[in-house]
Amino acid sequence: MKKNSNIYVLIDLSIKGIKAVRYVGKTVQKIEDRFDRHISVAKQGAELHVSRWLRKIEFKAKVKLIEIVPSNRSWKKVEKRWIKHYKSRGCKLTNMTRGGDGCEGWRPTKKQRLENSRRIKKWFKTHEHPMKGKPGPRLGYHNTKQHNERISKANKGKPSPLRGTHHTAEWCRWMSDHHPRPWLGKVGPMRGRRWSKESRRHAKKAAKKREAEKRRRGVSCSNALREYNVVRRCILMYKSGATKPLKKVA
Repeated sequence: MKKNSNIYVLIDLSIKGIKAVRYVGKTVQKIEDRFDRHISVAKQGAELHVSRWLRKIEFKAKVKLIEIVPSNRSWKKVEKRWIKHYKSRGCKLTNMTRGGDGCEGWRPTKKQRLENSRRIKKWFKTHEHPMKGKPGPRLGYHNTKQHNERISKANKGKPSPLRGTHHTAEWCRWMSDHHPRPWLGKVGPMRGRRWSKESRRHAKKAAKKREAEKRRRGVSCSNALREYNVVRRCILMYKSGATKPLKKVA
């Protein structure tokens, strides 16, 4: 059975007024238990913004319930609304995102990106990647038809995350310089070669199979073009007075 969600705020006791609100959160527990958890995590040395703030004020804060969200309603929208409300009133919230699940609204600073890059490079100087030389965990694995249908249904109507984005000129130059081009200055592997009779037969068989699949789904463009050509030839022969019967177009 789903529980109701409690939307709460953490208040700085050294500040008066609405600007004393420094954090908006959600829990299904008692708000007092959730506040104790915040204190415990901060004392353990967590580097979350809210944990650093609690240590800075020496844990002189209190918790307050602001709304109870029934289990049949979405708590994510309610939390986002309260965060937006307090930010619009000038509160310096320690929330790192806009609310709800995930990292929506959070962007690492340039300093954080450089620090992460430095730490990862330092680690790889003394360690090897755990998957180096090993096959990928999904190698040879294929999704079931039902799984693919669920993925397709979930993504329908959503715009592509890369839609409208363009590579910068600098990035295009970098890709051009670092992309392997083993064929550069060499003759193409298929140049001067001709298909054997067996290869032509296989290609023709595959083309017929594709055409049959198109017919099964509906009239293909090539079929419509053939029908148009037949009608066009009939009209031209009628105008020219030709009496020879038309041959069937394959």
